[in-house]
Amino acid sequence: MAITISMPLLNVNDDSAILVRWLYPEGAMVNKDEAICIVETTKSAVDLYAEANGILRHLSPTGIAYKTGTVIGFLTQSVEEEVSVLDAVVETTENPTVITPKWTRKAQILAQRFGIDLNLLAAQYPDVSITEELIKQVVAQHQSTPSAEIAIEPSLQHQHSWGITQERILILGGGGGAALVLDILSSIASQTAIGVLDNNSSLVGAKILGTDVLGDFSLVMQLWQEKKFDSLISTVVRDIDDRAAIFERFTQLGIPFANVIAPSVAIRQNVKIGTGNLIVHGGYIATGVHLGNNNFLAAGTYIEHHSVIGNHCTFGPRTSLSGRVTVADRVKFGTQVAVEPFIEIGTKSVVASGVVLTSHVPAHSIVKNTTSVVIRHAR
Repeated sequence: MAITISMPLLNVNDDSAILVRWLYPEGAMVNKDEAICIVETTKSAVDLYAEANGILRHLSPTGIAYKTGTVIGFLTQSVEEEVSVLDAVVETTENPTVITPKWTRKAQILAQRFGIDLNLLAAQYPDVSITEELIKQVVAQHQSTPSAEIAIEPSLQHQHSWGITQERILILGGGGGAALVLDILSSIASQTAIGVLDNNSSLVGAKILGTDVLGDFSLVMQLWQEKKFDSLISTVVRDIDDRAAIFERFTQLGIPFANVIAPSVAIRQNVKIGTGNLIVHGGYIATGVHLGNNNFLAAGTYIEHHSVIGNHCTFGPRTSLSGRVTVADRVKFGTQVAVEPFIEIGTKSVVASGVVLTSHVPAHSIVKNTTSVVIRHAR
């Protein structure tokens, strides 16, 4: 039986709160007492916790204030379990607006993928049942509209009239990495790039796929304080320690990182993904995988079921992990690495291109040229 997730009374002076962020994607398996979303009143932001183990089902989109007691989601025992789509009460500055959403399950899944606010879309089509085809038409309309030059506005987020809220992303690192991110974002309606920063002074003032290189990394705090962007994504992959330091520095300053995931990446059920991950086209993440923070997965990376990946790892193109592989923090994989099931790879290890791993790898190791043999310890 489904367990409802309702907007709680957080403050006696507020009869509503904003659903700021879902912390896990639709269909993710969550455990009892895990934080599942963030809600915010006029005075504070708090986490809501799962009352039981279950599969998280989103009902309400983020960025909207809901009255106390409004059902915003469910915990179910299976993805097939039916849940009732209840009325969602949206607070306005004048009179509360009651929206009765009418949409199919496939439409809901597709809308969440593209960041489409179904409540706003339903308000525009009050007499229409929202289907997967209508969602595709809305996305196609957005992608076919010629883009004007993007001005960096000091609003929190940019929202189209038909319900797509865009997360404004600032890219750290130029060159090929920035081009990868910009190419992915061109296919995602819910995210947009506002600019690129790079510490190579020769790139400042240039354009990468039409997007300006605004300056070096020292501009991050200024742009954040001016509310010019919502989150960061790093394209630094050559030096893993440098990549980790960038993520940790800005995270400690309270600046969030985005996940940028190509639409062609197949992500199955019960997958948990942290923040700051860049996942390029053609990847596959199987059921039960846990992916930490600030990882880079190049084109065609395959991670099989119930594998656990730490933080700040980089995967070269066509790297493939079998089931139940464990990868610690700051591991670097070359191109076309293959890892057998149940293998454990220690922190700060390097696995060179073409290696087939059939045995565990200790921490601080370099493996290359031959199957599962540690050539020397990295320092």
